[in-house]
Amino acid sequence: MALFAALMAAPARAQEPYPVRAVEIIVPFAVGGATDLVARLLCEGLGQRLRQPFVAINRPGANTNLGTLAAVRSKPDGYTLLMASFGLAASVGLPQSAVRSGP
Repeated sequence: MALFAALMAAPARAQEPYPVRAVEIIVPFAVGGATDLVARLLCEGLGQRLRQPFVAINRPGANTNLGTLAAVRSKPDGYTLLMASFGLAASVGLPQSAVRSGP
C-alpha cells in the first residue's frame, strides 16, 4: 500500500508549452469594425510575445451566433478563441440544442 501511495504522489509530467502551433481567434463580426481591429491588434501583440501565429477569423452573421457556435463546437484545446463583446450577453436566443447538435 505504501508503494502505491508513493507512486501516486510522484510528480506529474509537465505539459508542453503553450502555444506550439497557430491559434485562431474567431471574430463574430464583419471585417473592418472596431472588434475586428482590436482582434487584429491583439493577434499581432500575442504573436510577437508568444512567438506563434495568432490569426483573426471573421465569422459574422446571426447577431454573432454563427461565430460563437463555431467557437463552441471547436476542439477544447485552447487553440480556438472567441473575441466576444458585450452584445454576446444579449444572445439568450441561442438554443442549447444548437450548441449540442452537429453541423
